[in-house]
Amino acid sequence: MAYESLLNVPVQFQSIAYVSATSGAPTFGFDATFFLQTSGTTLGNTLNDEAFQVVLVSDIAANGASLSASATGNTVVGTLTSSSFSNQVYTGTITNSTFNGVTSAASCTIVFNGPNLETTSICLTATGNTLGLDSTKPSALDNFFYYITNPTPEANRGVRTTADHARRVAYFG
Repeated sequence: MAYESLLNVPVQFQSIAYVSATSGAPTFGFDATFFLQTSGTTLGNTLNDEAFQVVLVSDIAANGASLSASATGNTVVGTLTSSSFSNQVYTGTITNSTFNGVTSAASCTIVFNGPNLETTSICLTATGNTLGLDSTKPSALDNFFYYITNPTPEANRGVRTTADHARRVAYFG
């Protein structure tokens, strides 16, 4: 396998399916569903049907000025799909969030758990039904590097990122 030096790619929206940042009924918080551009990744340049969807469902935290994805039903989930491998599902968390109920404005940084997306950081801003990337903070998406089909790529072992591959090489030699 060729050595891959590209650790991250810039975060770019491919499409935005849903956005709502509001403090009025029936929604209280910041919810969004969007797809990130993967064509800049090593694997995305090879496969033409790869897609990375992020679903964010959050509530206003008890302090009224930040967001929480820790309650039941509130989640951050990233799903990498392609016909070449089984779906890879990554859970995430919200960090550094703000919420303003008066202006229906929210901001947060999404990071993902586990070694595959350890350097991914998506810094979002939203006002009402408009979603954007926070230009004052750096956002990065781990470089999806390659996939395996044998053994069966269950439990998110089917796709490797550059950081995950480097970690495995360092560990196993």
